[in-house]
Amino acid sequence: LFYNIVMTDWEKFEAAVRQSLDSVCFAADRLAVGVSGGADSMCLLAVLAQLRGKENIVAVHVQHGIRGAEAIADAEFVVQFCQNSGIECLRYDVDVPAVAKECKISIESAARKCRMDVFDALISRNMARYVALAHHEEDNTESVLMHVFRGSGTGGMRGMTKKDGILIRPLLDMTKQQILQYLAAKGIAYREDSTNGDTQYARNFIRCKVIPLIAQRYDIHAAAKRLSCLCAAADEFICSLISGDEFFVEKDACSFAASALKKPYALASRYVITALEKAGLRCDIEKKHIDAVLSLDDKQNGSEIDLPHEYAAAKEYDLMTVYKKQPECRDETGFALGVIPFAEGYVSVTSAEKIFEKGSPVFDGDKIPPDAVIRFRRDGDVFTPYKGGTKKLKEYFIDEKVPKRFRSQIPLICAGNKVLCICGMEIADEIKVTKTTNNCLKFIYSKE
Repeated sequence: LFYNIVMTDWEKFEAAVRQSLDSVCFAADRLAVGVSGGADSMCLLAVLAQLRGKENIVAVHVQHGIRGAEAIADAEFVVQFCQNSGIECLRYDVDVPAVAKECKISIESAARKCRMDVFDALISRNMARYVALAHHEEDNTESVLMHVFRGSGTGGMRGMTKKDGILIRPLLDMTKQQILQYLAAKGIAYREDSTNGDTQYARNFIRCKVIPLIAQRYDIHAAAKRLSCLCAAADEFICSLISGDEFFVEKDACSFAASALKKPYALASRYVITALEKAGLRCDIEKKHIDAVLSLDDKQNGSEIDLPHEYAAAKEYDLMTVYKKQPECRDETGFALGVIPFAEGYVSVTSAEKIFEKGSPVFDGDKIPPDAVIRFRRDGDVFTPYKGGTKKLKEYFIDEKVPKRFRSQIPLICAGNKVLCICGMEIADEIKVTKTTNNCLKFIYSKE
């Protein structure tokens, strides 16, 4: 719904925002408002204070540590405005360049990550029900074009939505002109970000260079909105063909049947996108990444490809898995009785009842040599399973269909390169329990 308002016709603007707001949340929901100090966010803060009441909103300012004194001045401006207006304000100072370097991502992606970390923390602490952002019609156009140039499918080209998880966008149907008119009518000051004109950033390049050129001949904003609606409808239909029960979600990982990769491209790619989202990878994904995952269909088991933000995708027997890579752990400690801190949790070696079965975690403690250690796998490790022949540990894991990503996370009891016990799986034949065993032990690893 669009309104051609004049500077004094601010009531129509507020009515339109109220209608948009009512479509995504309830009147009783407390809202956090992302406030940069720029025109858009100051407009949103002011109109929400009017519609919801100052006591039902909290302004949130994230100072990115990018623009030096100018950024500090923006933060102080927002804090002072809120103090003068009687609005609660939370300021967070983050080091975006450091996050970008550590995570090996762009400044834009790092800034987005830092903001979302702050927003997620606010929601988890029940300080608000939703986070309101000041994206408007032109922002949606920029996003659609960015997704086009990145090679996105229908999911990306549906553009921004009024509600996306904890995020809501009450101004999404409004134009920049309407926002500026409202600010003028209300006499609300705002800050100009000097980096908005820096076209080294992708979004600024599209805003400052691409859109004005296209707008000379086409109504780019109307066209982008039509494309968003058409893609949203197509994407909803594709998604309706996929059941959530087809995905197996772990911490920072998600799997689905590898056979889904053989489905038509539109459907197969949606399986991949859904798995990426469920695994926690929701940004900087391009068509080339989706196609790389789909290419694993013809590869042998264990094949994998790298994805952005330290994620990977691997073909794991009958499953396709997207997961966040974990650094290889080199922890090592001497074998001993009791509970011992190890890696991300604890290992425990405790007494057990005598059991004479293959696959039992119980072993003869007196057969463990004095130089035995507890560690993770290394190249050259060999294993002689209970009543079996000696083989490389790697071959044993392959025979047991243990995915590659788990193999370096299973604690072992070892003597040199000889594996005596694989935690949670099997013991070596040489430490098996016999009738003469008097010291039965079991080996357990817990991350809790």
